[in-house]
Amino acid sequence: MANVLHRTADPVIYLTSVDPSNHPVIDWIRNPNISAVDGLPTKYWKRPLGDPVLPMTQPERDAVDAQLVVDQIEARRDEASNTPDRADGDGVRVRALIELFNKRDNYLVNRISELQTTLTAMKNTSGGADNIRNAIPTGWLATNTRTKAAAVQDYKDDIQSGNQDI
Repeated sequence: MANVLHRTADPVIYLTSVDPSNHPVIDWIRNPNISAVDGLPTKYWKRPLGDPVLPMTQPERDAVDAQLVVDQIEARRDEASNTPDRADGDGVRVRALIELFNKRDNYLVNRISELQTTLTAMKNTSGGADNIRNAIPTGWLATNTRTKAAAVQDYKDDIQSGNQDI
């Protein structure tokens, strides 16, 4: 059995106690000297030209850590935005919540629309009650309901925008 280090892989691949016949010398360094990086996670190893393995400087380590954070955030966004399409329990729960909130939102939009219609009718028939009529607005906010597909897309867009990052 031997320890092997891949000659060109980035990030560094270091395997211990492997069968050397499965790792050709053209691609792998057998039993490399890793004393300079002993005890350091392989994510902080670097291989400049040639075969030595060296530890990264602190700024290089910081850059690796920063990239890992970015990668984790992107992975969480991808997972979260794909959740409604998943068939497992999480997907079912998210779809149910979207449906529930979309129904509530559409109900509220419809109630607002009914209220606006009622108030407009009241304003048009209130006769001499100018003070009441003048208190009722003449313009209204848009009251559009949305489909479940639009609610799901809004969910995905919100996740991908980074608004929900922790």
